[in-house]
Amino acid sequence: MTGCLRFVKNTDSSRWEEISSLLKLAHAKNKAAGMDMALPGLPTEELKSFVERNNGAMFLAMDDDKIVGTDCVIFKDYKMWCGTGMYAYECLASVHPDYHHQGIYRALDKMRDKYISEHGIDRVLMDTHEKNSRVIDIKEKSGFKKVGLKVFSNHYSVVMVKWMNKAPYPDFVYAVVFNVIRIYRKLRYKPGNVKRFGI
Repeated sequence: MTGCLRFVKNTDSSRWEEISSLLKLAHAKNKAAGMDMALPGLPTEELKSFVERNNGAMFLAMDDDKIVGTDCVIFKDYKMWCGTGMYAYECLASVHPDYHHQGIYRALDKMRDKYISEHGIDRVLMDTHEKNSRVIDIKEKSGFKKVGLKVFSNHYSVVMVKWMNKAPYPDFVYAVVFNVIRIYRKLRYKPGNVKRFGI
C-alpha cells in the first residue's frame, strides 16, 4: 500500500476488467465456503451491462492507480412490508484481501450514502448469503435491519434495509417480522426446488 488511498466514482469504462477481477478475487473465499453469489461471478461485459442499464453508480477505493475496493448502487422500485417506492440497491461490494481492516468498506459506505441522499432517496437495500455472517454483522452495526429472505436456486439470502434518517418501526418489529418471514420461506420454499432464480 502506498498510503494514498482515495475514493472516487468510476467514470472510466476501461476499468471494468479490473473491477471484475477484484470482485472475483474478493469473493473467492466465500465461494470456496459455499457462498457463491451471482453478480460478482458475472463475465465482465455482463457486469458492466448490468450496472449501466440500471443507471448504476460504481464507487472505487484506489491505492494510487490500483483498484482495491468497490461498491455499487442502482435505483429500483420495491414493494415491501417495511415500505414501498424507490430504494437504492447496493451490490458488488468488495475489498481486496490485502486491504482488509483499513476502513475501506466504511469509507465506501459513506460515499454511497452521500450519493443516495443527493438523489433524494431515503433508504438503501442489499442482500447477502445467509451464511455470510461477517457482512451481516457489519451491516447491522452500520444501521441495516433484516427485513426479508430471498430464495434462490441454491441458497437463501438475507435482505437488509437501512434508512438514511430514521427507520419507521422499532427494532423489535424488524426482528419479529424477519423471523416470521424466514420460517415461512424455509418451510414453503426449498432452494433445490426453486425453478427460477429468485422469487
